[in-house]
Amino acid sequence: MQRTTIAARSIAAPLWASLQHSTCHGRVLSVHNRSCNLLINHRIINYRAVNHSDAPTVITIAEAVIGNGPFTIVVDETGPFLQALTSGETVEICQQCLSISAFDIVLSDAEIWQPRLPDQIVVGRTSSTLQLLRPYAEWPHLGLEDGSIGTTKQVTVRALRSAADALCASLAQDDKSALTEAATSLTGLGSGLTPAGDDYLLGCMAALWLCGRRHFLPQIDEAIRGRTTILSEAFLRAAARGLFTEPWHRLAHALLIEDLRSVAQSLDELAKIGASSGLDALAGFAATCALMAEKSRR
Repeated sequence: MQRTTIAARSIAAPLWASLQHSTCHGRVLSVHNRSCNLLINHRIINYRAVNHSDAPTVITIAEAVIGNGPFTIVVDETGPFLQALTSGETVEICQQCLSISAFDIVLSDAEIWQPRLPDQIVVGRTSSTLQLLRPYAEWPHLGLEDGSIGTTKQVTVRALRSAADALCASLAQDDKSALTEAATSLTGLGSGLTPAGDDYLLGCMAALWLCGRRHFLPQIDEAIRGRTTILSEAFLRAAARGLFTEPWHRLAHALLIEDLRSVAQSLDELAKIGASSGLDALAGFAATCALMAEKSRR
């Protein structure tokens, strides 16, 4: 079989580091229009070189329009490649190449992209920033009393709202035990590859990282283990270490330089991610930023 070579444009730094000290095999987890997700198993060669528990368990291969992520390899075009893939197909990975189906994705010339968000940013320094965030904090977005959603979905919406309120209350009181319980309640709540409760947690974790409240993140990291989808858990575990997708970096930069126009543009970009994933994440981010700003004024 003739093989086709694809040159990777960029690769997430933690993924690159883990591949330098391990060989991997795995399978195709899911295939989408402009990306695919691979579930991988590491066989560590040098235990001193990499923490096995921190090695990514998922690799996303995506087009540049989707952008970089905490465990992403970016390529120019995925069309023919994705059309040839089927879920469950075998993947082989070494330090410089990923082989799948009749394709070899070469990593040797890829730019190493750093997914870690910048250090502490005072998100609520100005009231104008909080005003831009405030509309996103109302969550969940589906009404309960208008009769437009079914009973099952109403139950889910109530559960999401209750768990989000409990999460905010635990953060306000610095109650790590209550935080664990609330995060556990949110994890996996909802449908899809990244359930709504997980997306809300992701936004909350981004806010905690940027607001310098990282001591809460290990509690959330522990709460989510084994309670949601493979892909969503990978994103949440990365978030616990401050690792986020490219749009979050653009928002962080806009907040850092206090450019309100760029903040608004970044919020709009995040809001358009997925059917509702971006909005769900921004709800967690906005609510947590407002809470941290209030705590800092006390």
